[in-house]
Amino acid sequence: MSLSRTQGGLFVPEGAHEEAVRDALRRHDPELRLVPVDSDAYGTRIYKVMRWQGPDRDAQFVLFWADQYGNPHPLSMSIVDAVQLLDRNTRGQVEDPDVRNARLLAERRKDFEYEVDEMTRMYEDHMLERKRSPLFRSKNLQAARNRVRAKTKTNELKP
Repeated sequence: MSLSRTQGGLFVPEGAHEEAVRDALRRHDPELRLVPVDSDAYGTRIYKVMRWQGPDRDAQFVLFWADQYGNPHPLSMSIVDAVQLLDRNTRGQVEDPDVRNARLLAERRKDFEYEVDEMTRMYEDHMLERKRSPLFRSKNLQAARNRVRAKTKTNELKP
């Protein structure tokens, strides 16, 4: 067994047996099933939790045991804790996805507006004067223009 660190800094033992996790899920809800899948895409075994709804209906997807980026975690008893957080019958601590997405969009909009304000402050002097370009010109551009001007002057002087 190995230890992994959660986002909150808690060390969690990994490498639980599938049977122990299955039993813990069934103790929480008899309809829950641990579904191990050998994945070629990830090169390892991934785990899903499904809710069995009877022989005449499809199983309902509950959880894919992975991090926030979709990389699968090794099997551990933490999967039971994650399922308990998502349980509709208990008071879970998982935020509604629509509320979370709205908050994320608001944060991104705020960051964008801050960046636009910073760029405005940075180029404000250049944008108010009509004689200058709103963007700074590089030294290489200035040197290239000086070479072209020098070349045209020498061509004009020759009869």
